[in-house]
Amino acid sequence: MSQSDKPELLCCQQKGVVHLKVKGDFDHALNQAFQAVIRQYPGSLSYLIDLQSISSICAEGIGLMMMVWKHCGGDRNQLFVVTNHEVVDRLLNIACVDKMFQISQLCAQQIPPVQPLDETLLQPIGASNPDSHDAVVAQPLQKRDEERLFSRQLDELGGGGAVVQQPVQPTAIQPEAVDLELEFPLAQAIRQQATQQVKGALYSLAQGGGVEVGPIANTCQQIQESFRRNRNSALALAMLKDKSAETYTHSVNVATYLIAFCQHLGMDERTTINVGLGGMLHDVGKSFISADLYQHAGRLSQGTMQLVRRHALLGHKALQKIPGMPQEVLTIALAHHERLDGSGYPSHKMGDDVPAIAQMAGIADAFDAITSPRPYHQASTPIMGLQKIMSLAGKSYDKTLTQQFVQAIGVYPVGTLVELGNGTLGVVAENHPDALLEPAVHVVYDNKRRSTPPERVSLAEHKGDPQFKISTVVKQPPPGFNPFAALNR
Repeated sequence: MSQSDKPELLCCQQKGVVHLKVKGDFDHALNQAFQAVIRQYPGSLSYLIDLQSISSICAEGIGLMMMVWKHCGGDRNQLFVVTNHEVVDRLLNIACVDKMFQISQLCAQQIPPVQPLDETLLQPIGASNPDSHDAVVAQPLQKRDEERLFSRQLDELGGGGAVVQQPVQPTAIQPEAVDLELEFPLAQAIRQQATQQVKGALYSLAQGGGVEVGPIANTCQQIQESFRRNRNSALALAMLKDKSAETYTHSVNVATYLIAFCQHLGMDERTTINVGLGGMLHDVGKSFISADLYQHAGRLSQGTMQLVRRHALLGHKALQKIPGMPQEVLTIALAHHERLDGSGYPSHKMGDDVPAIAQMAGIADAFDAITSPRPYHQASTPIMGLQKIMSLAGKSYDKTLTQQFVQAIGVYPVGTLVELGNGTLGVVAENHPDALLEPAVHVVYDNKRRSTPPERVSLAEHKGDPQFKISTVVKQPPPGFNPFAALNR
């Protein structure tokens, strides 16, 4: 990337209004840049945001609007947005919840009577205050101690060894572009949309119809954009299981994990969307098999098991007939039950003959199955699910990919109840890719196990303090514990 193409948040102040303009793709660094704006222009100010030049409007424009909206206390007289009609339409299409709808309505209004801006006044953040540069540019962190601790945690999960790093490592703890409580309702709406689409696809195929790929792929893109704003919201919704064991709910969970997995590995956007689409459609073959077989609580006979296992071939055959179906989807549908040691199906492939994306789908599929309620087993906790997956690393699943999956969703997955060094209990709310052992938690019980209002604590901010270090995972939560309520504070 040339210096001229470097992402920037430009700003200036004019007649009490701070003008903001994003140049290039800013992604998660937007939060740090906006915090620098607040420091550079302190006081009670109004903000005018120019979104016309943003190339990734959902991920960056919404993220910036939400941050400014929160900073202004939700005062519509302090937040103004300059957009174009195409951007407004896109925002209104996904504005299914309260705060987003309010912000979108602001976009649709006339531009307020502010003084026309001379764009030559716009400067990069920190240009008028050199000391603020450090607030925007992330500084390197030493990783050796973190890797040793993470390796020890993998040992406890059952799959230790050398820690294999992802291709591109973050250099510092990056704040999420949007707070969890702001992104949570939007992620819920996207998830509901995805669930209905998968349900419709399964019904259509069962009736001899086809599948409209475009809308489901667009939903995968929305999940991807939600991850960019706050990667923990969609993961939390997948982790916190309801009582449903329906195939379409499972498929949305698998797609969510796969999109997180792909982003962690640094895959390009198109591949990530296609792999996510593969997660959505990986079990469509089950629509051709009696649902009673999947709801059977006892042990299946060998003949019945062979019939159930045909869903991989049946799904692949059905998806092959649909024009424009990406190859990644076909690969995942056919091979997500293949295993490294040849124990899988339908073709008993081994080793490198099992495509990497099929191995990734197999890990995500197994993790969600273990942690979801089924007629034939109770749901395991996310940490127990990781332990089971790690116990099979190097046998059923590639060891490197298994370690990367743990890093992608967190050593302490969202929704895990943990005990801190001070005796309080907290629910893991957010994981930082560069501080896997110091997530953010919502403390919900005091050291006497008495329920308390959720209080957010970032363990990374208390690094080195034994009072704010995770001492153990709580396997038996207190009566009445509700992780969803604790996260959606």
